[in-house]
Amino acid sequence: MAAQDELESYQLKKKIFPGPIDVHPTENAIIVNYTAQAAILGENGQPVAGDKKTCQKVIRIKSLNPNSNISSMAQGIIEKCKLIHPSRANEVEQLLYYLQKRNANADDSDKAWLKKQLDDSRVSDEARESEIMIAQNEPSSLSQIETYIEGLYEEIKEKIHSTRCILQLAKIPENMPTLVANESLMSALSRVLREDGRRSMELVTNIIYIFFCFSNFSEFHPVITANKVGDMCLRIADQELTRFNLLVQDIQKFEERVSFHLLLNLAEDLNIEVKMIKRDIIKYLIEMLDRNTPELLLLIVTFLKKLSVFQENKDQMLKYSTKLLDKLETLIQSEHQGLQGLSLRLILNLSHDHQFRDLFIKRNFVSKLVNGLSKKNYLMVTLQLLYQLSIDQENRECSDFAEAIPHILRMILEYKGDRVNLEIMALGINITTVYEYSRIIVEENGLKFLLKRALKTRDPLLFKMLRNMCEHDDISIKMRFLDGIDEMMVLLLNSADNPDLMVEILGVLGNLNIPDFDWGKLAASYNLLDYLAAIITKSLRGTVEISESIGQGVEENDDILLQAIIVLGTMANDENIAPMVAQTSILKILVNTMMKVIDYLIDLLYDRNVEIRKVCDAALSIIGEIDEEWDRKLRRQKFTWHNSEWIKIMTQQEPTDLIEESAVILGPQTSLNLSQDMYDTKREYRSHSYIDSDDEDDDEKPEIGGSNALLYGPM
Repeated sequence: MAAQDELESYQLKKKIFPGPIDVHPTENAIIVNYTAQAAILGENGQPVAGDKKTCQKVIRIKSLNPNSNISSMAQGIIEKCKLIHPSRANEVEQLLYYLQKRNANADDSDKAWLKKQLDDSRVSDEARESEIMIAQNEPSSLSQIETYIEGLYEEIKEKIHSTRCILQLAKIPENMPTLVANESLMSALSRVLREDGRRSMELVTNIIYIFFCFSNFSEFHPVITANKVGDMCLRIADQELTRFNLLVQDIQKFEERVSFHLLLNLAEDLNIEVKMIKRDIIKYLIEMLDRNTPELLLLIVTFLKKLSVFQENKDQMLKYSTKLLDKLETLIQSEHQGLQGLSLRLILNLSHDHQFRDLFIKRNFVSKLVNGLSKKNYLMVTLQLLYQLSIDQENRECSDFAEAIPHILRMILEYKGDRVNLEIMALGINITTVYEYSRIIVEENGLKFLLKRALKTRDPLLFKMLRNMCEHDDISIKMRFLDGIDEMMVLLLNSADNPDLMVEILGVLGNLNIPDFDWGKLAASYNLLDYLAAIITKSLRGTVEISESIGQGVEENDDILLQAIIVLGTMANDENIAPMVAQTSILKILVNTMMKVIDYLIDLLYDRNVEIRKVCDAALSIIGEIDEEWDRKLRRQKFTWHNSEWIKIMTQQEPTDLIEESAVILGPQTSLNLSQDMYDTKREYRSHSYIDSDDEDDDEKPEIGGSNALLYGPM
């Protein structure tokens, strides 16, 4: 099964590190100090947990006398003891020579007394060492499980021995169902962890390892939860953090434990994750970020990254943002590549929140990220991060983005293929909305090469970047585009199958409001007016009679229609264009377009959104000011709608509720506000403000709608 393969991927690795060599204080012996280190390796070969122990080996020398051959004896010792490297032969010879001299000069009575004192201590130490070695080497067996459970009710030494045996069993996937099914075992382990957690670090480590093994399999999570192991792991973390300043050594041991790894596995269940959040686990995780153990930091950052995808957890992290950003600032500059990459992805998750984006900008994270653009490792996540930080216009103007411009230009111009990577272009498009950055690109001769590549590759995103640059009110930048105006026109006329490209090229043309530019010559050379007429006609098919040949090959697209009209507006600055426009069908098309817009504005005049009603009312008022006929139609339209709404209200509610309801429907600022006269005791509807005073026989006609309609029926 997959879970079994996952556990089997964990391997135990042992290493021996030789240490100093010294003489025994009383005997003819040499003491070899060494360090034994064991580590559990994960799937990626990185240690997830381990332990280290300082040991000694005593080499007794029975035949040492004043006539012994020191060199030959030293060589024999090195050959028999693999802990001593041959390069240390001289050191062994010196120790043997010292022993030889000590034996000759030592006082027998003093020597006997010292030997007795040390022997008593040695017996005790050797007995303790023997117990530990026996426990480490003793094979564990499921048949002895009841014995191990009984040991959990004895003293600390027996509890350590029992938990070590149980841990050996728990590392074998086939044993897990049997162990988990033993309620007495699970209960005893959780009790010992709860009651004796402060008494022995080794005991705590063994028990947490056991539950960690179970936590790698989702089906065993309920057992861990039922025994409140996650809660106790949080308590242990809190306990160790509190004792940090006093017990540095204990904290270092704690860093090698797997408490947080166990909690990370349990957090797969969102309900358990919520409980962890309530216990303020985010605070503990952030506190742990100042540790120096890469394996522990990898685990903590992974945990924070998992939690950061939820809004509530992100808000918790925002409470501790000062500490968090201090530590992340260090981690993204770490030489440990895995840790650096995870930290960048955590920052990427946080950057989706505007408050965090503002903090990253203030803390100069942009400059630190830009430094990473010259490295291949984590280039994409760095680009994504810079894009996220450039989303907000005010942040986009941060001067640190200027440092990214040479990198962006290099990546675009050297990119292999027609379409530049999306992350690169997204960042380039954002920063070119800032005039200062566009100015830098032009000064570095970047515009020329960008335009050349855009014309060659037909990349819409690259044209969008160029379009941003020519939107700035700098004629010198706009003039640079005239060098490629003919190539752009040819590309535009041959891009009927690429609407995205058409929008961007038309956008560039619409921004070229350059004084004294001969738009008439350009229009004549490329039949530009007919091309724009075809675009507008195609979009308005059915509202005007058009020529099929003109509209052929042009796709319907509102964005294209808008840009085509903008280009016409820009061309209108050239007085030579007017006679050419008169010879085309554009004027008729535009008039029909305006008629279509008026209908659309009238529909939106009654929208529920107050701001939309304001804009539409203002636009229709302008139309009414320049055309008396439309003014009369619009006022009648307003009256008709208002009258129907009034009748609807009158048939449903009492008069006392009408004022409030009318305010909801019409909005406080709309030009359709009701007159207070509508709510007098006779409930007469006075509509003179909506009816043209020039209408014939207006005073002689009975009122339409209102109270008359209700009381007397239609006239």
